[in-house]
Amino acid sequence: MLNIMGRGFAPPSRPFPRATFWFLYSCCAVFLADLVAAIPAIGRHLHTHIRLNTTPSLPVGFYVPSTSAESNLTSFCLPQPWGTLALVRHYRTGSGDECPDGGEPLLKRIVARSGDLVSESESGVAVNGVPIPMSKPLPLDSFHRPLQPFMIGDYRLKDGEVWVMGEMPKSFDSRYYGPISTRLILGYLKAGTTWK
Repeated sequence: MLNIMGRGFAPPSRPFPRATFWFLYSCCAVFLADLVAAIPAIGRHLHTHIRLNTTPSLPVGFYVPSTSAESNLTSFCLPQPWGTLALVRHYRTGSGDECPDGGEPLLKRIVARSGDLVSESESGVAVNGVPIPMSKPLPLDSFHRPLQPFMIGDYRLKDGEVWVMGEMPKSFDSRYYGPISTRLILGYLKAGTTWK
């Protein structure tokens, strides 16, 4: 017998009722089974409403929906053939179900909208004459595979088009695939918790 603070301590003399044990066991088993069944739905809900960015295109962190279509952050599906290229080269993962090609959406910053004039040259991109920092199109990616700029020249965005870019020199963005249709946009976002 264990002595605690001078008093004897012993387990209760009455055994735990077997029926109560099986009832609690059954409740726990049902709860755990329901929880396991709900995990995919919970994951889909969080994925739809919260975006986790782990790429260097934008600050790493969580991005949440914005109710304003004027938001300058967006998630979108890539047009073909660039969607397939991005999957083959692992610029994006292939574990998504929101884009027709089975890849994850991209998260980028909108830098130009309908009516804006985008100028792309070997030294970088400018919007309405204002240069964008670190926007020089690169001839090779990080694994020395060739990249082709969308254009060298000027492009006036049409209705229903946006020009998207990351914040890092190596971002795979409109420098290479040009403007994207707003029909490919899945949602507009704003930064939640991010880390530089």
